[in-house]
Amino acid sequence: MPNLLEYPSIPTKTLKANLSSTGSAFQLNDIKEWDGSTDLASSDFGTTAYAVLRNATKTKIEIIQFDPTTIASTSITILARGLGYGGGSYYSEVAANKLDWNANETFVELGTNPPQLYGKLLNTGNAATIAAVYTFGISTRPKLASDVDTSTNEEFVTLGQLNRTALGTTLTDRVVVAGTAGETVAAGDWLYFKEADQEWYKSDASASATSRGVILGVAQGAGTDGNAISNGVLRIETGQDLNQTGLTPGSKYYLSDTAGEISDSAGTVEVLVGIAKDATTLYTTFLLDVESVTAAEKDALAGNDGTPSSANKYVTQSGFQKGTEVYAADAEASDTYVITLAPAIAAYTTGQVIQFKANTANTGAATININGLGAKTIKKNVTDDLDDNDIRANEITSIVYDGTNFQLLGAPVISRANATDLTDNGFTYLHNHMPTVVQTTRAYDAASGDVNVAHGLGRTPKWVRIIGSASPGLEVGEHSIGFADGTNNQCNFVDASVGSGSVPLTRNAAGNGASAAVHFKYSSGAGVTRQQEATITFDDTNIIFAWTKTDGGGGSGTHTIYLHIEVYG
Repeated sequence: MPNLLEYPSIPTKTLKANLSSTGSAFQLNDIKEWDGSTDLASSDFGTTAYAVLRNATKTKIEIIQFDPTTIASTSITILARGLGYGGGSYYSEVAANKLDWNANETFVELGTNPPQLYGKLLNTGNAATIAAVYTFGISTRPKLASDVDTSTNEEFVTLGQLNRTALGTTLTDRVVVAGTAGETVAAGDWLYFKEADQEWYKSDASASATSRGVILGVAQGAGTDGNAISNGVLRIETGQDLNQTGLTPGSKYYLSDTAGEISDSAGTVEVLVGIAKDATTLYTTFLLDVESVTAAEKDALAGNDGTPSSANKYVTQSGFQKGTEVYAADAEASDTYVITLAPAIAAYTTGQVIQFKANTANTGAATININGLGAKTIKKNVTDDLDDNDIRANEITSIVYDGTNFQLLGAPVISRANATDLTDNGFTYLHNHMPTVVQTTRAYDAASGDVNVAHGLGRTPKWVRIIGSASPGLEVGEHSIGFADGTNNQCNFVDASVGSGSVPLTRNAAGNGASAAVHFKYSSGAGVTRQQEATITFDDTNIIFAWTKTDGGGGSGTHTIYLHIEVYG
């Protein structure tokens, strides 16, 4: 902190104890002021204090600097000994000046003014460094003898140099041009320049054509249609208009919806024209080529959800077409689907439509977790869990949130839960898609074993229907109609000779193709001598026929079984 100097008048004191030339503290017989009762305090000395030690005959002295904060203690701290007497060595310790002093014989002058104290004062004739803060009044600011530009970075800059640097040598606060009125105007009216007839008319913020993208100005006098406006028109690209009344200093002003006037609130077209300096002066500001938005347009820019930012951007038409905000690909190895949308959604919202590419086909009930908000069940037909392969691998799937679950869009209307029993005996068949049709053949005398038939569906079927016939005709069992759903097999077949005149259709039963989906018989009249039947299973590629041949011998002829297979998925 800067040195704070005081200039106290203090009675002469005497040493209480001897002080050697190397001593760093001294004691006084008393520290009383002139009244003889009040002790001296550190505030009497400021932050820097000096003292002079002398003998009674004044033939020797020593100048010391002491710590004024220790004045009231029994030992006053010395900060410097043997200070110089002059010649530029005021503040340096001189070994020869450090002397021994005797108690009661040495006088101590605390209130004297040695050269060191004077050295702290501002010298108007010599160079000096000012550490303290000096405050000047408005009328007593420092001035140069003349307006000269600075030559080093450390020098003060004059107002003249600042103006020359920032504004050029010519200063102006107004640009007034001559103008012709297109209607009756008065001083202070806000006008726009109509290029069609080169005249000035009152501006109106409720009409875009008179306030947006036009040259604006302020009438400096009166004018009538077709005549010059007295004192011209102030162009408001920059400057100050002195013809206003009732302004609030510091407030922004806009074109008003009242022709020729301004207001501290925006009109229909928001056009800022200036800031009030005082009640009658407006600092004007206006950019001709900058399109101003209307108040309604400005309100619309706020958006309808969240605050527009780098993380919540406006959507362009091309961006909307891409749909990237609501689409992502799943990378899971199961039907607990997980996707990450960018930008991330903050919460699930009723009506929210999401599209995703499934990495795997679902097996029964499935869930989806979006942006780590938690897994939600995917339903179809409002409340049904998904059936196998309702979502296929690599399929683009659309879902919508209903407030509790996501609903699969485009899901089949018929499910196992509400399908109609298409046969009797309690065996239900689901038919909710057009079938894929496959045809194949089998020799009647082929050996037992599995035969794979590719179905081409691209996923595991829901169920399969097999319609078969044999050629040339068998005596018994030349037609078979069967069903399989991956678990159950069942068929109907002809159980009597065609030639007998009666062709009943018989359900498979024990000993007669029980639990088979395909069943054919050959009879020689003395009982069954040859039989072909198969149970069926399937996967996402093949229908697997597990054929069993029963051969009692005695068969005759060569027969072929023709199979028509309908695959439903």
